[in-house]
Amino acid sequence: MPELVKPAAWERPAPAPPEAPRHLHTLDPVYHVPVMRTNIVLDDALVRQAMKLTGARTKREVVHLALKSLIERHSRKNLLDLAGTIDFAPDFDHKALRGLRGDAGRADR
Repeated sequence: MPELVKPAAWERPAPAPPEAPRHLHTLDPVYHVPVMRTNIVLDDALVRQAMKLTGARTKREVVHLALKSLIERHSRKNLLDLAGTIDFAPDFDHKALRGLRGDAGRADR
């Protein structure tokens, strides 16, 4: 029995590599950073309170501010973790520096 030969027109081209999602290529018009669209369920009372406290005009803006605040807060070094890791000069006088801050009129504590 003769071997069947497929015509070249029947050959499928190799599939193109998948493109990155379009949302990864867009920039936020306000913050000029890459953005990712998502849907989330938010507590309306918390959103209203956050908008009132921050002056944010949109839910999107208040969520952005909340994320920035969360990241900043968790990125800071905990002062208790730093205890005992700073070596001061033997002649360091913290009370003498109070006058430089403008606290000279206050009673020493």
